[in-house]
Amino acid sequence: MNIINQIVKDDQQGELYFDIYNAKGKEWLIPRQGYKTGLSIYQPTAFKGRIFKKLFVVIVRSNFLMKILNVRSRSIRYVPGIACVLKEYFGSDYQTSLFGGTPCVHQKTVIQVYRKKRILAYCKIAVSEEIGKIFDLECENLSYLRRKGIENVPEVLFRENTGDFKLFCQSSVKGIGSQSPTKLTEVHYVFLEDLYNKTAIFEQFEKTDYASMLASLERNLIKLPMKDRDIIVKAIDEVRAHYAGKCVNFCFYHGDFTPWNMAVENGRLKAFDFEYAKKSYPKYLDMIHFFMQTEIFVKHNNEDRICDDFRKLQTKFLNEKEKRHYMMCYLLEIINLYLSRTDEEDQDEQKNTSLRKGVLERISRWN
Repeated sequence: MNIINQIVKDDQQGELYFDIYNAKGKEWLIPRQGYKTGLSIYQPTAFKGRIFKKLFVVIVRSNFLMKILNVRSRSIRYVPGIACVLKEYFGSDYQTSLFGGTPCVHQKTVIQVYRKKRILAYCKIAVSEEIGKIFDLECENLSYLRRKGIENVPEVLFRENTGDFKLFCQSSVKGIGSQSPTKLTEVHYVFLEDLYNKTAIFEQFEKTDYASMLASLERNLIKLPMKDRDIIVKAIDEVRAHYAGKCVNFCFYHGDFTPWNMAVENGRLKAFDFEYAKKSYPKYLDMIHFFMQTEIFVKHNNEDRICDDFRKLQTKFLNEKEKRHYMMCYLLEIINLYLSRTDEEDQDEQKNTSLRKGVLERISRWN
């Protein structure tokens, strides 16, 4: 649920914003004054979105272009509870831009707080008790990583409730000139190797977070048609047989390691949004998640093309047999995540879950 209109109210004496909608039901509020920095919160993956962002300075000078591209002007103010929290932590000399969130059952609004050209923080806001618990988990994950010596992640600034709102605020690791590559590069591998080296846990497989996830997936299979369950059950059995009774070197798993949750500056990768993270997962799943999410949401590929691209993926870490195994491990994880949170009416998530099952079926046939 997009809660932007619970956080801000229209007010003719308020601050002027550009209100942006896209075809997927996403919404952004970008202030007219200082919009170049405010626009950093807009992170499109599609080609049309990237062109829109690049030409934004031209679009907002034309009422005609604004109308046909679903950009309107609004004068708004924050509701008192949110305004008080922001003032308490950031004073009065700051600006904000807002993103209403990706439509899903875990949707939350994000406020980008900045001063001139410096991004100070990102504050997530929700009204759901469940998302409040997710915020608590993300706080715990970031604190855990800091204790382990991982510095290129955000710091927790505050986690509190005001009225019905649940707020979680973290420092920014993004700069105005940061990049978000959509192809795996050496900086990604360096980050993931450091993450493994500093968080690796040696323990019995049955005690790991990943083993718990497989049990959760088995419970969630009831949400799938009978015809779709067999391939997943076989994959679960194969992965369990691989690890059963063994002590494993598993590590921290980001859970959403994607171009839109990271920034590369001066050859160093910084990551954020750790709300789906786990402490004991197989080593290479973040790398495969990055590959899969760009295949689906950037390249818009089908199952066959994804499998072809994965066969061609060159990595110094995995041989062909290992690639098959870790892709299977990953697909079980991501299918369970979406089964756990998908609304029956969310056709996009259902379509992507079906696509991932198709990839799993093809990967399972690899020799």
